[in-house]
Amino acid sequence: MGWIMTSGRSSGASGRVAEEARLGALRATGLTGEAPAPSLDRLTALAARLLRVPVALVSLVEADRQVFASDCGLSGELAVSRQTPLSHSYCKYVVADDAPLVVADARTHERLRTNPAIVDYDAIAYAGFPLHSPEGHVLGSFCVTDTKVRQWSEEELEILRDLAAAAESEIALRLAHGEVLLTAARMQAVLDSANDAYVSIDAAGQVTAWNAAAEHLFGFSAAEALGRPVTELIVPAQYRAAHEAGLARVRATGVSALAGRRLEMAAVDHAGREFPIEMTLQVSVERGEPRFHAFLHDITARKAAQVQLEEERRRLADERTFLHTVLDSLDTGVAACDPSGQLLVVNRAMSESHGGVQPRDLETWAGELEVYGTDERTRLGVSQLPVMRALRGETVRGQQLAVHGQDGAFRRFLANAGPIVTPDGRRLGAVVALHDVTEAHRAEGLRRARHAVAQVLSEVTSAQQAAIGAVAAIAGELGWACGEYWEVSDDRSCIARVSSWTAPGRDLTVFTGDGPLAMERGQGLAGAVWQRGTEVWSSALPRDIPNFTRAGAARRAGLQTGIGVPVRSGRRVLGVLAFFTDADLPHDPDVLAMLDAVSAHLGRFVERRRAEELTLALAAARRDFDRIVEQVNDYLWTVEIRPDGTVQSVYASPDGSAVFGGDLPTDADLAQVLADRMHPDDLPAFAAFHAQVSAGDSASVECRVLGYDGVTRWVWTRASARYEHGRLFVDGVCTDISRRKAVEADLAATADRLRTARDQLAVHKDYLTQVLDAIEVTVITCDTDGTIVHANRNARRALPSGDGPLSITEAIPRVALAYPDGTPVPVGETPLMQALNGTHVDGLEATIPRPDGTRRSLLLHARPLRDTHGAIIGAVAASHDITALREREAELRAFAGVVAHDLKAPLAAIAGYAELIADTLGSENASDAAATGTMLTRLQAGVDRMRHLIDDLLGYATARDSHLQPHDVDLNTVVADIVTERTAHLPAAGAEPPRIRVSRLPIVHADPVLTRQLLDNLIGNALKYTRPGQPATIDITAELGADQPGHARIHVADRGIGIPAADQPHVFGTFYRVNAHRTYAGTGLGLAICHQIVHRHGGAITAADNPGGGTLISFTLPVT
Repeated sequence: MGWIMTSGRSSGASGRVAEEARLGALRATGLTGEAPAPSLDRLTALAARLLRVPVALVSLVEADRQVFASDCGLSGELAVSRQTPLSHSYCKYVVADDAPLVVADARTHERLRTNPAIVDYDAIAYAGFPLHSPEGHVLGSFCVTDTKVRQWSEEELEILRDLAAAAESEIALRLAHGEVLLTAARMQAVLDSANDAYVSIDAAGQVTAWNAAAEHLFGFSAAEALGRPVTELIVPAQYRAAHEAGLARVRATGVSALAGRRLEMAAVDHAGREFPIEMTLQVSVERGEPRFHAFLHDITARKAAQVQLEEERRRLADERTFLHTVLDSLDTGVAACDPSGQLLVVNRAMSESHGGVQPRDLETWAGELEVYGTDERTRLGVSQLPVMRALRGETVRGQQLAVHGQDGAFRRFLANAGPIVTPDGRRLGAVVALHDVTEAHRAEGLRRARHAVAQVLSEVTSAQQAAIGAVAAIAGELGWACGEYWEVSDDRSCIARVSSWTAPGRDLTVFTGDGPLAMERGQGLAGAVWQRGTEVWSSALPRDIPNFTRAGAARRAGLQTGIGVPVRSGRRVLGVLAFFTDADLPHDPDVLAMLDAVSAHLGRFVERRRAEELTLALAAARRDFDRIVEQVNDYLWTVEIRPDGTVQSVYASPDGSAVFGGDLPTDADLAQVLADRMHPDDLPAFAAFHAQVSAGDSASVECRVLGYDGVTRWVWTRASARYEHGRLFVDGVCTDISRRKAVEADLAATADRLRTARDQLAVHKDYLTQVLDAIEVTVITCDTDGTIVHANRNARRALPSGDGPLSITEAIPRVALAYPDGTPVPVGETPLMQALNGTHVDGLEATIPRPDGTRRSLLLHARPLRDTHGAIIGAVAASHDITALREREAELRAFAGVVAHDLKAPLAAIAGYAELIADTLGSENASDAAATGTMLTRLQAGVDRMRHLIDDLLGYATARDSHLQPHDVDLNTVVADIVTERTAHLPAAGAEPPRIRVSRLPIVHADPVLTRQLLDNLIGNALKYTRPGQPATIDITAELGADQPGHARIHVADRGIGIPAADQPHVFGTFYRVNAHRTYAGTGLGLAICHQIVHRHGGAITAADNPGGGTLISFTLPVT
């Protein structure tokens, strides 16, 4: 049957036996001790009787033993100990496999044949079924054993299975009963440790449960309380009737209205003391009748605390009323809040100062207030308000605030705030007090403005400075946005703005403008004040000022109020003080009175200073002119051109040596004096100049004049003619411009050189561009910002196209440059970016995608570009496309691997068969032995040929792909070693030794391993390809720099069979063999290997006829 298992193993056997969850379930049955299990004993006895077996068991398998919870038929020591080690257990396999185990003969059973129970307990036949816990854990087995071989019938196994199921049910009942007992004990322990009294009663009101807390609360022990009516134990006499009626109502309806609620009621204890309790009632139904379960605890202390709390609440309410009355009588605004920001106190003054609002939440109230800093422009955030700072633990003293009221005006407050902290350090909230200082601030502002103007007027030295300073002082002190001073022109045709001041941090350019500004009488604010001759206060700009040309600009700048005050001298208006602000300021007589006083003072100052300034300016102008004439190097002059054409000096600089090397005579005709000292080539220009000024025009001329010190100078002369009372005067200046002329000459020469250099540079640049575009290497250069400044043709093909300059940080992600393993190359690791950081990059391999989805392999190099001082000015990078190279390498590696596999695989078989043939030689007859020997020789030759082919293939791959490690190599030593090794393996008998002559060879700079392989292949070929019957003759010579500087040419010449001329160009190809050589063993790879080695070292190799017969192989290698 499918559930019978007679053999097999379980991979998790030991794991299931030792599983902790299973062992826990086993311990929970309580069957592993010595206590009897009568119900199981009946089942084992029934099994022994029905199946006619000597032994029947309920075997429970622990981690290290099996215990017999029930048995029938045990004797001797087993009947006493009722257990065995697991080494004697068959049942452990039932547990491990969770399947029945049926064995006819344990002595032949794969798993049981070595079990000691066969000998110790004569257990020959066995049948056992697993016993499971309700959770599915295998606890053991219900089994029977026999002392002889027994084939268990299907009917017997069915009986045993049913008995095992019955035993499994008995174990489940035992587990359930144990769990019930454990739960009851656990519940009783919880109730006994509870702080609340627990009382349970039945439907008749009799006490059925009474915990230790109930004993302590009511004074009755559990023995005294159990079985008695609860009414006579704890219910006061006056409530017993109601209690009994409630029980009857629940018995009748099955529903309790008090269940699940917390109830406060009176109770009485054993001593008769009545006290309040709190009860929580639950009702359950057991056997069709209600059961009542109550938790009770004494609330006497809580009731007393509630009374005390109510008294304290009344006292606090009285104190709050008293405090609010006191606070409301103060002129200072006071507010307080708790730590959560709920406003607890807002007195009358605080509420009225903020529009009569009675807020409850501090955050909401603070957000609705329009509180500004002292500049009345910067609105304070909620977190900057004094009360919020105090709520964070700060103490605020004397913070000035400006609050924007509902009437549009600002009121000034002085704020003090701080946290409310208990003596033990607990923070209860915060309090703030606001003192209204609006009037005091206004008066102080006016006083400061008057003082500032007086200070300005005492320090300035000009009327314009006085006006500018007064405007700035008044506007700055009063916090106005802009102030201007306008002055009436001398001809009284217009009023022009002289100065403009704007508050720091404000940009009113749209209103003030950058250029001069003038108005007609009655135009704009200044024009209106000029026209009216009195103050103008406009709180509704620009509506109430007619002809206000800057109306749109005022609106855009946010200006609302304009104030203009005339500056008079007597009854005449000299100018206007104009002020503008973005606040809607109501008319203020005090401010106007202050401005009138200032303007009167300023008017007197302006008149006085204007007269002084004109006098001083005239004197200063005269002094400045004299001083300038004395200090300048130019030669200033004034002459009169008389009607007869002569030129008479009127004024001349006191010193003419700087221009003319000495003083010009003032009593001669100056035009003739200069013409006599003029360079002949400049005389025509000078004559034209003289004619132009003689005609009354202005003119200038540059000419060379021989100075009185013998030095010829270039002199630049400018002149302007004027008529006074019919006489022609000419004012002029002469300047020595010799240095400028020299500089101009140098600049012209330099410009010629720069043009030549630029042309040459363009030619070189075009040449270099063509060269770079012609090569197959990709070249890119960039500046220090990473912007690509040049890319050759290959680079332009690879880079993404665009309209503007392309940077490396933009190009690299779009090119998708990646390492060979596919990891994207970060921009910072690209060769160009590394070179910009001063790093030289050589041989970095990377890939970029192709349109077909494959990737191209690149070999990248980069260098920083430096100026003559060594500073990095950019970088250059070059990349070589090595895709084809990498593909050839991969193909060759794959080819070499395939060849090696396909050739080496049969080698083992060939060699094995060769050994078998050799073993069979033994004592065979001579002819068979000779034939076998011939076969072995051929087998061995085949093995050698395949080995040589594999070695040559691997040598070719190494010569082409291995990493070069150049060192200085002495060819004399290498050749000597090869000759010694080669000649040592030549046949010794009957053969004439080879004749090898070696000249002095150079030291080359090459890879030692590959160099030896190169010479070994060439010398080996020379020894192999000899004419039959003739000794090998080899000459090895060398010459330095014959046709390739820095290289040595080595010749290997032999007298062998030679290479036909038609084959010589092809002998260095892979697997190429000359037809004439096919009688000689070979793979066609030897010379191909030589070609790869020489080519990788930058050399060349050729094959030619050796004069006199044979072959001449010549190759070059670099020397040190």
